[in-house]
Amino acid sequence: MHKLLLFAIAISCVTFTLQAQQPVGITLTQSNHTVVAGNYMNYFFNGFPLTLQLGQSQTWELNKTFMVTSGVNQAFNTYVESTNSQYPGALSQPDIFEVLAAQRGYNYDAYYKQSADGFAEIANVVSIDNAWSISDLTGGSADTLYMPKQTILMSAPRTVVHYPASYGTTWQSAYRRVTNAKITVAAFGLNQATISKASNFVITDSVVADGSMRVPMDNGLKSKPYNVLLVKRKTIRQDSIYLNGMPAPELMLAAFGLTQGTRDTTYKIIAWRAESVNYMAFFNYNHDNTYTNYDAAYINGSGVEPDIQSSVLGEVVPNATATPNPTNDVVNIGLQKTNDAPLHVELYSALGQKVHSIMFSAPCGDITIPVFVHTLPNGAYRAIIRGEDNNILRTASFVVAK
Repeated sequence: MHKLLLFAIAISCVTFTLQAQQPVGITLTQSNHTVVAGNYMNYFFNGFPLTLQLGQSQTWELNKTFMVTSGVNQAFNTYVESTNSQYPGALSQPDIFEVLAAQRGYNYDAYYKQSADGFAEIANVVSIDNAWSISDLTGGSADTLYMPKQTILMSAPRTVVHYPASYGTTWQSAYRRVTNAKITVAAFGLNQATISKASNFVITDSVVADGSMRVPMDNGLKSKPYNVLLVKRKTIRQDSIYLNGMPAPELMLAAFGLTQGTRDTTYKIIAWRAESVNYMAFFNYNHDNTYTNYDAAYINGSGVEPDIQSSVLGEVVPNATATPNPTNDVVNIGLQKTNDAPLHVELYSALGQKVHSIMFSAPCGDITIPVFVHTLPNGAYRAIIRGEDNNILRTASFVVAK
């Protein structure tokens, strides 16, 4: 059996440091910020502290020790093609939960459109009727709050990402969102009276950094570095409650634990990258206007690839019918390893025979494995890189035809 000759593997296994890329000038536009339907898995982070350096050409690595990858700490951002005739060509994000009052909540579908000016939320639709007993709040056994299915009125779109977006870009969305329901409270003489919740939003987004970001993956690997824009978001929301078109009385609001004109300001940092409608990561700082201690954060577990790049380098024959051989008699298998997870590199013949294999465990940085063509019989060969649990991470092929 011919052996795969390895060159200076032990010497190449050194500590690898991710070098900062030069992503100055990252710009998100309609052409490169791909907005497609998909089911995006996100994982919860629960660690402190985490400092995100701001400015240009930054490098961010999110540490796996902060990551929780099971149970309720997994979430999906799902986007589907709109089937609503009112919003053709839009994307829909189904079943978003919103509290109406006193822990009574409902689900709605959010609709988004992409244009040359940006990716924006254009409408909210409640597709089923909702009804709740409120006897625990009002004392009346037949007292109810009823919310019929409806299109929630938005006075203007909410711009999620403005195009073009680059370092220093700022955009703002100001809109009013009105939700209508029916309320019955015997003590107040109300029978299916119209109650409305009007929420006024001012959302300001500012691109405060650009750079490359790597995130941990649930298979123990880290992702490749992706160029991202870091956006600070400030959201001001003020809620007002109306009864039959007039401000609701304070006594009734008190029963629901509400105060007229409640104003809330929250803060968030979002990492957007090209080629994905979903964020790379986001950090919810709640009421911390210093953006220092986040109380919730999620990373994108979908649409990212591990930081192992395997390819056949040099003069490569891409399929089994091509000739000649690489002129220098060497085909290089190149890869990159930056963590402690076991990694196997295997070479197979066209008949499925394993010609050679080697395992790496420590972080080895950049690795080049030369395959000397003259040691191999004619035929097609496939290199496979396997990670933990024997999962295939990358493959590459070449042909020997002497």
